[in-house]
Amino acid sequence: NNNNNNNNNNNNNNNNTARYIARSAAPLDVNCQDFLKWTPLHYAVDHASMACVKALLRSGASATVEDDFHVTPYALALDHGHTPAHVATLLGLHHNLQ
Repeated sequence: NNNNNNNNNNNNNNNNTARYIARSAAPLDVNCQDFLKWTPLHYAVDHASMACVKALLRSGASATVEDDFHVTPYALALDHGHTPAHVATLLGLHHNLQ
């Protein structure tokens, strides 16, 4: 039961984050990188937050930005066991892979 509560809290936080990204009046640098060179999209993919992934991509996030180890959000999704076609569909990569 504790796991269900944690999952519900994480889903609520992810949905709130996605809404914030979508509604932000201020320009957001959705491709900013932290000390590991991870972008918000790396974290959204790593945490399987599809609401955040979609909001970030709609806001211009790139699925091809590399971290310190040359891992892109696209590659990270593949590492999590998704097929290339599934990842492309989920991440809307038809226009973001160029």
